Amino acid sequence: MSQISCPICAKYTPISGFLKARPIQDITGAHMSGLGRGRGFTVTDRFSLLGDTHITNVIADRCQRTLNLIHGTSSISYMNILQNRDRWIKYAKDLKVRYDRLQARTREMEEYMAMGEEMEYLLKKINNAIGFEFMYLEDSIDFLLELVTLL
Repeated sequence: MSQISCPICAKYTPISGFLKARPIQDITGAHMSGLGRGRGFTVTDRFSLLGDTHITNVIADRCQRTLNLIHGTSSISYMNILQNRDRWIKYAKDLKVRYDRLQARTREMEEYMAMGEEMEYLLKKINNAIGFEFMYLEDSIDFLLELVTLL
């Protein structure tokens, strides 16, 4: 393995650089300026993001989820489960309705297949009886009705 994805930012980093210990004293941001097409960027200003609760809350949440992943525990609270209970019940009911529709459609298709096999059997039987080959059952039935009316 030559690269590792950071569980906090998802950036791929060479594993050798990722494993190096480094002191974390600040969470910094930077303003960047382009150097022109294909020439990269340069840092024009660095600043601290420690006071930005939006950023620090996201980092704290990702760290907590990473620790839960490592330790095999869930970060979903009982209150979170209860808050989303109605949505999960509705989702499960929708899945049940879809499943029931698919089952009914499957039974319907099986019935059509059986009817098709029966029609094919009748067509072969009629074709063998009259010594003439019809492609469709309707044509053979029409022919037989004409024969019967002539008798």
